Amino acid sequence: MMLYVRCGKDPSTPGDCPFCHKVLMALRLKNMSPTIVTVSIDERAPGLSLMGQNPGVPTLALSDGRAFTE
Repeated sequence: MMLYVRCGKDPSTPGDCPFCHKVLMALRLKNMSPTIVTVSIDERAPGLSLMGQNPGVPTLALSDGRAFTE
């Protein structure tokens, strides 16, 4: 399970997007810990661009190929 979130000033850390935080908190309440992938506004992550027509963040990608956006 991978969660694509907007990156902060440091590209390796999650940014201050409230929607991304909401999804991450909901997953943690369910004792689920996804792999967090930070995405820059300027460029898309390779896996994110394969999921459809310009998906935004947050996007939750499951191992079976399904993806959910906020």
